[in-house]
Amino acid sequence: MPLYRMLERLSFDDDTVIEMDTVDPLNGVSSEVIALLLKKRRIAEVIAPPLRALPGWGEKADALESLGIEDVSQLISADLEEVAKELNTPVEGLREAAQDAQQWIEV
Repeated sequence: MPLYRMLERLSFDDDTVIEMDTVDPLNGVSSEVIALLLKKRRIAEVIAPPLRALPGWGEKADALESLGIEDVSQLISADLEEVAKELNTPVEGLREAAQDAQQWIEV
């Protein structure tokens, strides 16, 4: 699932507001609206680094790759409870790892 960086503050008809510099998957926003926001340069797609490229992530990347999770956006968009079950690991540790990885795509 792609992630987008808000290049300005966005307001939607349902009163949802997303602040500038926020990284968000824009779930629930139609592909047409996303295309328009990209064209008007109000958002930019985030190119998430591969987990394997993060310092100290070799073993974690190997384990997550077995589930098809190869980059930061896939990790932070994943159902971490389900991933934890699949990897037989505590979900708390996985959440911490996802937060650590997310820092690589934030401003």
